[in-house]
Amino acid sequence: MDHKAVKMILVLKLHQLQREELATLTYDNLLDYLFGYRWQKEFPETLNEIASDVFSIQAGDIVAYLSLNAIKNARGHSPEEFSDLFHDKDHSAR
Repeated sequence: MDHKAVKMILVLKLHQLQREELATLTYDNLLDYLFGYRWQKEFPETLNEIASDVFSIQAGDIVAYLSLNAIKNARGHSPEEFSDLFHDKDHSAR
């Protein structure tokens, strides 16, 4: 399989998603979605199948996958570990 062609397909889709809806999406996020969900059970056999899979991805697919992963990764952590997300350091002395 032509790895350069696969990478080009991934980069094209990444740029499309960044331009249209997910400006902060990274290449690693896209790979995470593909290998962690879409291709978890079976990797496509041909470049055509890879291209078809990649170009059929919708922003909502990735958002749902990444959101679910964030929830799974947060399990087992105490609320205190996330306190910096909820407290404004500039206004905490008030």
